[in-house]
Amino acid sequence: MNSPSKIEIRCADDFKLSGNLYQVNQPKAAILIAPATGIKKEFYHSFAQFLADNGYSVLTFDYRGIGESKLGSINNINASLANWGRLDVAGALETLKSFCPASEYHLIGHSAGGNLVGLMENKINPTIRNLTINNFVIATEAATM
Repeated sequence: MNSPSKIEIRCADDFKLSGNLYQVNQPKAAILIAPATGIKKEFYHSFAQFLADNGYSVLTFDYRGIGESKLGSINNINASLANWGRLDVAGALETLKSFCPASEYHLIGHSAGGNLVGLMENKINPTIRNLTINNFVIATEAATM
């Protein structure tokens, strides 16, 4: 079990997002987890770690204005659903591709994270093998306390 590496994701508009990369040697594939609205990347840690433990490299990230990607007032950082899809998810995919250049890519979208894929300019890409959209509640230890 490896700890994730904190990485910086640079979007097309030069905004910097905070990401966690769970990188494995010779991954079966690389997976991007696009979060639900307002959900921090740490929420996906156990799932991402499970995937990494089973041979996949995984990138989780915070949208602009959320978690460690909240830099100053949300009014000044151009945060919107459109920009989360058009810039943030697209930038995260490009970052994942740079860390895992010889991989197949899978995108798992949780709630809005799956819907925002339609806004990505780089969504039409023959290297994206699978898109999974989950619109259900993921139970966590904190939720069951």
